[in-house]
Amino acid sequence: MKIEKNIDENELLRRISRGDQSAFGALFKSYHPFVYAFGRRITRSDELAEEVVQDVFLKIWVDRESLEKIDNFGAYLNRIVRNHCYNVLRKLAMESRHASLLSAGFDDTDDSTAQQLDYNDVNEVLEDAIQTLSTQQKNVYQLCHQRGLTYQEASDELGISRQTVHAYMKDALRKIRDHFRKHGILYAVFIAVLFK
Repeated sequence: MKIEKNIDENELLRRISRGDQSAFGALFKSYHPFVYAFGRRITRSDELAEEVVQDVFLKIWVDRESLEKIDNFGAYLNRIVRNHCYNVLRKLAMESRHASLLSAGFDDTDDSTAQQLDYNDVNEVLEDAIQTLSTQQKNVYQLCHQRGLTYQEASDELGISRQTVHAYMKDALRKIRDHFRKHGILYAVFIAVLFK
């Protein structure tokens, strides 16, 4: 599966690896149906498939600097979707052992409410989430996401290694995502705010 006939996939991956959010949007738009369908086939769940889509693309964005080294993006994507699906199913199997304890008094929430959140409300939750980050995580998030610096540029500015920047960014995005989950906001809304 290729992006579009008139767009070179390797060039698109190179642009994403340098933080180009519009290129990432094009990648997301092109590969979303494949990732969803593949995730749906493995998990047999629409909800889990959508979660797989958001987690996989978040992983691709977090690890974007490695994209230039990928020779076959289709095979790479296939592998991470498959692995993530199996991780999700493993986690569900573990949680099902405790499901009977949790089922009493638990009401399913209506996702349509979360989908109707105003952008400003979502942005406010994002700002709250950023405030929960450690100082270093916040610095790295602001440099890499808000200012668009590469991990190497952020490491030069902060005087820490590129690997440390990557670790702080990964932890920051995990904490932000968890904060969104706690507030009942869908991953799709989180991604929309993150890449607006």
